[in-house]
Amino acid sequence: MSAKLMAQASSTRLSVRGAFGPSGALFKGGAASSKGAEALPSRAHLFQLDKCLDKKALDKVIYQMQGTSDTIDKTKLASYNRQSGNFGYNVDGFAHFLAQNKSLATLLFWKDAEEYASLFGDEERKQIAQKIFNRYLAVGADFEVLSLPQAMRTKIEAELDFPMDDLFAELQSEAYSYMLFDLFPRFYDACKDSPNESRSSQINESTTLKDILAAQTFEVHLFAEFCKEHLCEDQVIFLLEVNDFRLMFTPQDRIDQAKKIHATYLNDKSEARIAGSLSEFNSVEQAIEKAAASTDLLEEGLFDRLAAEVMGTLNMDIWPRYKEAVIQGKDMKQIAVQHSSSTDMEGLIDLGKPSKKAVAVLLRKPDKLELMRNAAAAQGVRENVDFCVQCQSYKLLFAEADRIPRAQTIWETFLSPAAETPVNISDTLIKKIEPKIKTADAEVFELAYNEVLQIISDNLFSHYLKAIEHAKKESEAKKKEEADGASAPAPPSSGGCCLLM
Repeated sequence: MSAKLMAQASSTRLSVRGAFGPSGALFKGGAASSKGAEALPSRAHLFQLDKCLDKKALDKVIYQMQGTSDTIDKTKLASYNRQSGNFGYNVDGFAHFLAQNKSLATLLFWKDAEEYASLFGDEERKQIAQKIFNRYLAVGADFEVLSLPQAMRTKIEAELDFPMDDLFAELQSEAYSYMLFDLFPRFYDACKDSPNESRSSQINESTTLKDILAAQTFEVHLFAEFCKEHLCEDQVIFLLEVNDFRLMFTPQDRIDQAKKIHATYLNDKSEARIAGSLSEFNSVEQAIEKAAASTDLLEEGLFDRLAAEVMGTLNMDIWPRYKEAVIQGKDMKQIAVQHSSSTDMEGLIDLGKPSKKAVAVLLRKPDKLELMRNAAAAQGVRENVDFCVQCQSYKLLFAEADRIPRAQTIWETFLSPAAETPVNISDTLIKKIEPKIKTADAEVFELAYNEVLQIISDNLFSHYLKAIEHAKKESEAKKKEEADGASAPAPPSSGGCCLLM
């Protein structure tokens, strides 16, 4: 990604939803649930949550539930006519799931804070800020958002007389985090149990991958879950993002979406980078730079050739396997369990070549991590694996008090001139990292992490696969030995006397 394009991307004011998307700070280094790394939502969860926060659709649903666009009627919300547990996988279903679970205030606060950020007049901003505070943040408010920290609310109350446009930004990101890591995954599980949906996919022989991507129904999520087991989920989400790009009409909306897609799926430093033609990558980047400089409308088909390449890859392998499994009547949960219990080697070979994404996934699994560490130790580079694991752990920290000491430990162990186990990265990169160690920046190690991840992918991954194969053969040999021992005749017992014939 060119310096010019990066500068333009960083200068664009993004909404909280955009700033905390797949390539943003929340997904990479924001709040994590109590379950740790394994609790991180898939990119499909994140993408679909953003669909449920689509402003026009959300406005319509909230208007229907409230009865008026300005006054929140608690009685109407509580008694809205909807069969318990019957949720559709869409904006309407998410809003009503939250209402039934007494969490609708989180969504309403997010929506009002999003609108507040677009206000310009000082007096109007002051009035709306007070209204939002009284409605959601004041102690005992009708729609008090209890999940938001009291310290942040107190800080906002002190600034209500002279509110800035980012007054609620921090709390809004907290609300988004809560929806992303807790409420939306629970909504997804509720949809699977809903009479409107099914745990099993509903496709048939005539259904194509293009059909389910265009519909963007619950089916997309089931397919994305299947793809996640084969480490190619990002290809599906890329296609969905491209579909969204095609539906945008204003120049700025298209440029913002194009930059997001480029940064997340085409940038060579991204873990979610898709496989595609380098010439197409360059062509897209040049088109975005040109449009950003001139405010021209990007062509609707900007990503079409890349999307066709990705679609072709999925249609050759993953989609036929998914479709066959569905038509045979296998439950999606059963399929996921089967793939999770199989070795990672098969899934990784599906990709055709080692990737940073594959390595990053492996390092989050304790049993596979141990094999990777052993392979690295045999090559004398165990510190590379340990560094990446520490970086992954660091990105899950949210509080500044937790980040700063962890960053200092990583620096002293792997990067400083007196490091105990230094990793092999450029001095230029190390010099860029050093001034940021005490800033609690979630992305402080990101470039170094990606560089070391690439080294592991290029140089160590093949040794890991050999270790997997060796462990598999040893396990089979041991089972065979035990089976042979169990089937062998028992030796004659030697009693205390002899029987003479």
